[in-house]
Amino acid sequence: MRTKLSTFLSAAVILAVLSVPGNATLVGTAVTASLTFSGDPSNYFDPGYGFVPAGFLNLSGTTVTVSDSAIEFGYDDGASRISANFSASSVTINDLIELSGLTNAFRLTFRDAAFTGQHLVADADSLPLSDYSLIGDVITLDYPGGNPSQGQTLAAVFTITSAPEPSTLGFIAISALLSLALFLTPTTTKPCGTLDKASTLRKQRASAR
Repeated sequence: MRTKLSTFLSAAVILAVLSVPGNATLVGTAVTASLTFSGDPSNYFDPGYGFVPAGFLNLSGTTVTVSDSAIEFGYDDGASRISANFSASSVTINDLIELSGLTNAFRLTFRDAAFTGQHLVADADSLPLSDYSLIGDVITLDYPGGNPSQGQTLAAVFTITSAPEPSTLGFIAISALLSLALFLTPTTTKPCGTLDKASTLRKQRASAR
């Protein structure tokens, strides 16, 4: 039984590993972004508003091609500089505080066909964000505002991956192992020979009476 259980568990682990698809790189894909502040629907990643600094790819528009050698999106109003930098499998949000004081709540959205079927895993978040999600092909990040100090750089880093978060993987693994254990648990039954012997003894006692 131990050998059989070990064989089944090994097979289950191998199948689980093989069933996780590889991550597709984001480099070279087209991503469209928006930066909106609370109460204002304007997209301030649009260079037409005059807040996109030199050196950011969105200087030419709100849809850019993800590059390993450049920062895709930037915004600077003199009070804070917000940027979004994509890599092959992650996105890093930075907010450099240039002036002390209360900061406005804002929302970042990113749309890319390559996000479809992926999961958003938070690696670090010192902004901190009040909410984040990846639904369909859209990433949404919400910052509630705050009161940071001048010179601070607030940051949030996310991995964009085809595998779900570790807690989800753990739940799936535990469920699979429990199901496997139940399947392999032997049932206790009396051998047929024992039943036949008991029946014969009862008949003999009845005849003796």
